[in-house]
Amino acid sequence: LAPSRAQAEKDLRRGIALSPNYGEGYFRLATQLLDEPARRAEALELLDRAVAVDPLRPRYRLIQAGEQFRGDRDVDAMRARLLEVLRLDPTFVNALQSLSRWIAIYGGEFAEAVGYA
Repeated sequence: LAPSRAQAEKDLRRGIALSPNYGEGYFRLATQLLDEPARRAEALELLDRAVAVDPLRPRYRLIQAGEQFRGDRDVDAMRARLLEVLRLDPTFVNALQSLSRWIAIYGGEFAEAVGYA
């Protein structure tokens, strides 16, 4: 049986306490809390911590970029964030797909979008 959300959160927090320099723990807890609108600020702080602990993990930055966009709706900043993710890993498929979508939807630069896709 899968653990309850409360038990999963408890386990993740215990793991973070035991290993505070393990970014994946912060990331997993953050992504769990993002499902709860009332805990969004806490989730964003945990994402920031995951990036601070492990700045070379592009997946953390990709989710962070998407969540920051949800908050500020800054299209240019989102594009810059996605390009930053791709500087970490130019072959990160999820970032390439996201950037392609952003450029097509918000930039109208379809040829450039296809290039990233």
